Amino acid sequence: ESTERPVYLILLIFAGAAWSPGSPQLLFIVPAFIAIRLVARLAGGWVGGRVAAPQELDTPNMGRALLALGGLGVAIAVNYTQVHQDLAPNAVLTATLVAVLLFETVASTETLAILKEAMPPDVEDPPDRSVWEISGGMPPPTPPPPPPDTTLSSQEDPAS
Repeated sequence: ESTERPVYLILLIFAGAAWSPGSPQLLFIVPAFIAIRLVARLAGGWVGGRVAAPQELDTPNMGRALLALGGLGVAIAVNYTQVHQDLAPNAVLTATLVAVLLFETVASTETLAILKEAMPPDVEDPPDRSVWEISGGMPPPTPPPPPPDTTLSSQEDPAS
């Protein structure tokens, strides 16, 4: 986990170095890819959060938290530019890099907004926020009450 971000940064640097705009006639692919991906993520998040999720985890806007592209998409696009030289590789890499720039800037804000929406209204600030957020919106279990005090006080007479 500690190497994920540096490797992702290096991958983006190599992808940027390999990028060239390519044919202007194929630049329509960029907004088309972004629009299709956005609609697919929002629709998939709605299905996953509304239809497939249990009732207590109903989150129809979950697709907003799924916007980030991630390193695998960039790696696949870079590989595509190297393997398929005759099938508009620059347009594919351009669409991927623009989507990464767009979605990575929006994804963290949207994910945080979804987590705040999933927070029950009666919970001000959960004691262990990271556990609460990871658990999918369910607050952590409350600890059991302490056992009753079985010690005798000094005023009580043990003989009675």
